[in-house]
Amino acid sequence: MTGLIEMVKRSVALAMILEPTGWGIAGNVSRSRDHPDKTIQDYIVLGYDFAEKLVEEAAKEDGSGYALYYLIKEHMNKFGTNLALGEIFLLYLNAYGSIKMGSLNPDRAAEGGSSLVYKMWAESYINSMRLCNLTFIGRFSFSGMPSLTPMIGSKSIKMRLVDLLQLNIFDPVSYEAAKGFPYTRSVAAELKGKLQCGIPKSEDIDFIFRELCCRYNDFLVYRKNGLDASEIARLKCCAGKKISESLGSISDLVALVLFYYFLSCEEREEGYDEENSERL
Repeated sequence: MTGLIEMVKRSVALAMILEPTGWGIAGNVSRSRDHPDKTIQDYIVLGYDFAEKLVEEAAKEDGSGYALYYLIKEHMNKFGTNLALGEIFLLYLNAYGSIKMGSLNPDRAAEGGSSLVYKMWAESYINSMRLCNLTFIGRFSFSGMPSLTPMIGSKSIKMRLVDLLQLNIFDPVSYEAAKGFPYTRSVAAELKGKLQCGIPKSEDIDFIFRELCCRYNDFLVYRKNGLDASEIARLKCCAGKKISESLGSISDLVALVLFYYFLSCEEREEGYDEENSERL
């Protein structure tokens, strides 16, 4: 199991470090509009520093979500901002899934991650977000979902995480997590076929970004400017055109695609026996 955990850590770190290195429409070009006080170096430090912490906490996860809460608390102490929080959430679920299933296969990691989405109480996730800038609660409280506003403000939320995520149909982070990460896995498989486990270049990061834009509207743009604006941004991004808005939730998904990509490459290069959790 130790060998698997180290490979999961490496996959998380590479995903977080390389995600902001796109040019043109992706990476830091988008991230810097969401957090103008942060540089690409902040995201690199995030990946280097938090990969180990993220996987360590995921390995401790008992289904309550408290380990995720602790991780976000540490994250906020370090950066003082909700820097890439959706990305951390997605990677946490799948790191947990990989460890739980004893597998480097992306499909198995997603299966294990989905089991946590169904097991965890929504309150754990909301409490994690409450540690951040309160505007992040907007992921679940905005004009399109007025019925959720009192719930998010309350101290007790009695529903499973999957039920909460399914309510937010406009957020691709919530959608992917609620549905078992279907599209991010398919893009990762396409990337692997294209690169054959080579190191993704900036244009490859942009390729992932465009693929995701062609499928999803960015939730940050939707929440700030409405559905029409988010659709215009999506079409421009899909066509590879420069856009003025930050597409932060799309960037979160880019990291998950990269995680699946590197995880599958670890599986191919190392060989792994799921039953015995040992290298072949």
